[in-house]
Amino acid sequence: MFSWRTTRLVAVAPMFLAVNACPPLPTPEFEATPFFVDEFSGSGRPDWPTWKLGDGFSWHDEWMTPRSENVRMADGRMVLEARAEEYHEGKHFTSGMAWSTESFLFGKFEARIKMSTGAGTWSSFWFNCVPECTPPWPAGGEIDVVEHVANPELDAGVGWAHSNLHFEHDASGELDNTTYNTDTRIDPAGGPAGWHTYGLEWVPGEIRFFVDGRRTATHRKSDEGPGGWWPFDTIPEELRFALLLGDWAGTVDASKMPQRMEVDWVRGYRYIGPR
Repeated sequence: MFSWRTTRLVAVAPMFLAVNACPPLPTPEFEATPFFVDEFSGSGRPDWPTWKLGDGFSWHDEWMTPRSENVRMADGRMVLEARAEEYHEGKHFTSGMAWSTESFLFGKFEARIKMSTGAGTWSSFWFNCVPECTPPWPAGGEIDVVEHVANPELDAGVGWAHSNLHFEHDASGELDNTTYNTDTRIDPAGGPAGWHTYGLEWVPGEIRFFVDGRRTATHRKSDEGPGGWWPFDTIPEELRFALLLGDWAGTVDASKMPQRMEVDWVRGYRYIGPR
């Protein structure tokens, strides 16, 4: 004989079981609110203490200066400008660079950027181990979120985004430079340079690259095999923006100067997943 209470429990029990069968929600890997952010809404040079500016050195055909002619904030953007000028002996061009005073280990980072398209320009957003890191670069690691090389001689030059990892590794102990390169078409051939958002998700044992929210590449520590070197789980790196000239980007066209790389904003989200 069933009472009302017994009948009610029988009816409810299947509903309870169905709710328990739902899979748990995935644990978020990153905080929802950025801990590192710059909208470049001011004027003059990018603010200290967030940024350091390139001053008095050269990697290729450019000479880096912290002058407002080469690096500044304007119209809500950070502008890195390359110019044809005899500013330093032996160099025919100047340009700008900014890198974070803070170094990072893991996180999600994004920046909205408009690349330079003048022949010989090389727009870059990357992470590099700090100068005093141990082991030093390249063994210490480099994460190239995006590089755009305006070299008309390259099949993947103007209108292509390159994402790379650079580090030295070899299970035998003999180090050699390793590059993982991914090419992504961002702008039509011959078309104007557009604004795009370039992203990095950097978690223990894995690095993911994104263009406009679409994942373009994933690289894992496990791909290196037993004993493979992977510096990205232990060595903090600085965030950098630079407009370089020459070398991989080819011959600089002085007649097209000045050229600009513009950064609308940059944001970093703290990693909160398992370690």
